[in-house]
Amino acid sequence: MKKTFSGICLGLAFWTVQPAAWVQASPVSEAAAQTPAQQVAWWTKVIAERGSESGPYNQRAMAYAALGEFDAALADCTQAIALAPRDAVLYFNRAQVYAAQEKYALMQQDCTQAIALDPRDPDFYLERGEADMALGEVAQAVADYSQALVLAPNQPLYLNKRGLAYNRQGNAVLALADFNQAIVLEPHVSALYSNRGSAYEVQGNLTAALADYRQALSLDAGNVFAKVGCGEVYRQQKKYDAALAADNEALALAPQSLAALNSRGLVWQAMGKYEPALADFSQAIALAPDA
Repeated sequence: MKKTFSGICLGLAFWTVQPAAWVQASPVSEAAAQTPAQQVAWWTKVIAERGSESGPYNQRAMAYAALGEFDAALADCTQAIALAPRDAVLYFNRAQVYAAQEKYALMQQDCTQAIALDPRDPDFYLERGEADMALGEVAQAVADYSQALVLAPNQPLYLNKRGLAYNRQGNAVLALADFNQAIVLEPHVSALYSNRGSAYEVQGNLTAALADYRQALSLDAGNVFAKVGCGEVYRQQKKYDAALAADNEALALAPQSLAALNSRGLVWQAMGKYEPALADFSQAIALAPDA
């Protein structure tokens, strides 16, 4: 499974892990170089010949997912599970389709089933932690990320994810400990610094927060989260022109960024300019009315 250090969204990617027996006995490598649409056609042909095996359905589901055809991907995942109900990876894969559909309760259920079948795979706990976070079950997410770290210690991604969960709980001390350890292991990942900057901000250490946001941007000038973070720090320091500049840069990169719109709205509000503040807040609400 592709892993992400994103601190802004789930950022789930689709799976690459397949049951070993199927990989050894199938023409996976022949299909791998094809486009997703070609892979759908390829695996449809294989299914016609070997429709009693879970592997081809699993592979075609990947191709459908790459095309954004999640209903078709879900149908194939479910058929693969029907053919091999004891294969934990298949539940894990379907969970990621549910994630793409924002069906987080079902995602959580499939991750739980994967864990029941194979409690030794840390990625299953990581993925359930993502579902926990999306459902607002932050304490359970901390527990899942912690179990992933028991199974695979010193993994920067797992530390980052748990740090984000701690930060969401307002526990800056534990969040900083995880981000510090992750940065020691992966010192060139921009998102780790922007996430640690957020923890410093929760702690009220604006100087350290700004330093981390700037370090994040030195590693990746397109880190929108870091630009918004700079804007938030400048606003709290009453450096409103600098705050507006940072938020405008963030919105130039991501015009529909809720965080950037909200941050800029707060700057306008602090400056007593209520009309542009209302415009930014209204745009953010229009983009995510349930947020």
